[in-house]
Amino acid sequence: MKSPTANARRQATTPPTNGHAKEAPVLYEQAVENCALGTLVLASSNPAQWQWIVDRMMARLRPSLFFDLANRKLFCHLSELHKNSKIDPTLLVASLKTAGDYGEVGGSAFLSKISNAVPNVAHADHYVDILEEYHDLREAWQLTEQVRDCITAGQSSTDVWGKIEQQLERERTGGFGVGSIRSFADMKRKKGNQTLMPSVIDQIGRQGETMNIVSATKIGKTWFTHMLALCIAVGREWLGFPTHKGRVLILDNELHETTLVHRISQVADALEIREAEYINQIDVEAYRGRLVDIHKIAERINRIPPNTYKAIVFDSLYRFSPKGCDENSNSDTTEIYNVIDALAARMGCLAICVRHTSKGSQTAKDVVDVGAGAGAQSRTVDAHLVLRHHEEEGAVVLAAALRSWAPLEPMTLRWTFPIFVPATDLDPLALRPDRPRKLPKSKAEVGSPLEPGWTAQSFVAAFLKMDPQPRVSIIAAALEKGISERRSSALLSAAESAGLAFLWQGGDRRQKAFANRPQTTLGIVSESAE
Repeated sequence: MKSPTANARRQATTPPTNGHAKEAPVLYEQAVENCALGTLVLASSNPAQWQWIVDRMMARLRPSLFFDLANRKLFCHLSELHKNSKIDPTLLVASLKTAGDYGEVGGSAFLSKISNAVPNVAHADHYVDILEEYHDLREAWQLTEQVRDCITAGQSSTDVWGKIEQQLERERTGGFGVGSIRSFADMKRKKGNQTLMPSVIDQIGRQGETMNIVSATKIGKTWFTHMLALCIAVGREWLGFPTHKGRVLILDNELHETTLVHRISQVADALEIREAEYINQIDVEAYRGRLVDIHKIAERINRIPPNTYKAIVFDSLYRFSPKGCDENSNSDTTEIYNVIDALAARMGCLAICVRHTSKGSQTAKDVVDVGAGAGAQSRTVDAHLVLRHHEEEGAVVLAAALRSWAPLEPMTLRWTFPIFVPATDLDPLALRPDRPRKLPKSKAEVGSPLEPGWTAQSFVAAFLKMDPQPRVSIIAAALEKGISERRSSALLSAAESAGLAFLWQGGDRRQKAFANRPQTTLGIVSESAE
């Protein structure tokens, strides 16, 4: 004959306990829940040998992992005892009786039953793994019910996907609310955290990460990016880095559709990739001439099932900026990358953002400082790839700052239209030197009358005579000697100020003439010259 407590337990498990609909499948195993609780009780009886098992289980378990209400209450009592002192059968019974839960959990008969049902306390982790799996399945079922209710209620697709995103984010954080703190042990044992995210480009980028490709305008970064996209699409090495095959989505807002078709085909031909290999592996959206910001792009991508793409390319990122966004604002830049991060995480892809450099030379800058706009554009990504001019014409240096990989040595590439190829014969440290800063023309061309070479005295000796000559004739003679017009004018003015050259006035005041002596009237020297 079954005990009354058994009936109480059966009644407790029949109704839905986690908000499931009545037709929901029974996503739990009573025996596993019993063994997990029994292991806690049994291991606590020998703390010298098994206390570490109790501590490890308590680091992973939480009330929501238990589907049965009675089991959940029993675990809460065990957890409180573990926090305050230790799990002891006598203290456990007293705690249950004080709270009025002793009969509901099954009494002494059930406590003895779960202890005797444990085959080996060494299976503790396995029990917890099964509880977590059933919990995740219950969460997934609950989500499907919520989505169905949203659709039935006539909500928009954006609202439906928003609901899904909320639940996925909750699952990614382990179901903990704001303000809760997880132990590292719990994080480490969470399903999926035992290995790093799969690689898309070995040594550079993984699924769920974001990456920048930055270079000066017209250096060839779009060709460079199309090379990468094609290599990922067919699973071919890219510049010596293995890639993992998967579909690629290119979102381009700078080129026309005809240009995109022509370029991608050109790059594929140069890489000797047959059209049949990539034609159904790459999707392209051309947004040139259409005002589509990153938020509208996110709405569109969120309608696509996760894991559809291995990589998504945003070329060029600045054109996806929302209205009023300041490229030089760290907060605005971070907001854009937060949207892209969420897309990469949900889609399980590598997000590749193509960016421009700021104006001027990039040679003296650190890799993370290369890129137009706020510094957050390099700090928020997992891989920051930079292309800079090499001192040899037609060559560039690829450098990278990486988060989840070992540091990457710079490498030199040679531009062989329409692709880049490694140039191992070139020194990657030989970046194109900064161009000398140009002086204002007035100084660069005129120079100083005192510098070696032409001076006011030598200029007068070479080009002025006792008889007056038109100014234009003097300048023309100086030009023949390689002196620029601007410098000749300055030397002549300096000579006049020093009393070495003299202006002669004729009938036409617009026509200036100079001589190396003062102007005279009827052969008499003017008073101003005395």
